[in-house]
Amino acid sequence: MATAAATKGAPAPSKKPGIGQFIEGLILSGKENDKILEQVQGKFPGAKTTNSSVNWYRTKLRGAGEDVGSSRAPKEPAKAAKAAPAAPKGKSGKPTVVAVSKPKTSEKPFPKKAVKKAAQDDEDGGFED
Repeated sequence: MATAAATKGAPAPSKKPGIGQFIEGLILSGKENDKILEQVQGKFPGAKTTNSSVNWYRTKLRGAGEDVGSSRAPKEPAKAAKAAPAAPKGKSGKPTVVAVSKPKTSEKPFPKKAVKKAAQDDEDGGFED
């Protein structure tokens, strides 16, 4: 049995590359996430690797200064917006400003208690002082 002192000078046994190193290598080679996930499941059948996991490694590599592409497909260019209709022009040739006011709202109705009290007062002959 070897002691810690005896193995201190010896090089550590090399570890097999894990899922993380495997994913980083695939990202650096330019693979897309769905292809990376397929290869991870092929090499590590019990792995619970998700799209989010792969994106985490992408972010880690970017933080280390690596130039890795996005996992997203490029956006389609925006469709040209329809031109707004021209504003009506007055005699001076300048656009006419049309003021739009809010519709007036009716006043709030009296609370039911107040209506009942008023009805009772009318029956009694008016308000008491």
